[in-house]
Amino acid sequence: MKEIEEKSKKIRVLEELREEIEEKEKEICGFRHKLEELQRVVPEKGSILEEMLNLEEALRESEEKTRSMESNILKLQEKVKEAETVIKSLKEKADEAVNEALSGMDNEAEAKGLNGLKLQWPVAAASTGAIAIATVVIFVCYGKHT
Repeated sequence: MKEIEEKSKKIRVLEELREEIEEKEKEICGFRHKLEELQRVVPEKGSILEEMLNLEEALRESEEKTRSMESNILKLQEKVKEAETVIKSLKEKADEAVNEALSGMDNEAEAKGLNGLKLQWPVAAASTGAIAIATVVIFVCYGKHT
């Protein structure tokens, strides 16, 4: 009786192993099918992959150029601030000189009975700021083309 039970257990184990083998063979067939599909697609994907690598390299170069341009813009902004400081000090000196001259002229005009002269500084300040902004815009545009 024990022999029969042992044989039946062995038979069951063998049947289970056969079923597992059949399942694995089906999986292998599925993998082979997928491999064949991939082998057909890979040549197409290879050119796409190469193109993607080229695009990544171009992107890196573009980012480097962008960083360089940003650095140049920061330097220009510093130069603009320096120029604005110089312009401001020159305007102050010019104001002093003009005020002194106007003061002298007003005194003469009053002596002769004429109205005093009034200089319009807001117009001069606006034109100076416009020149500084135009300089920055020209540099940025020129920098993008190189």
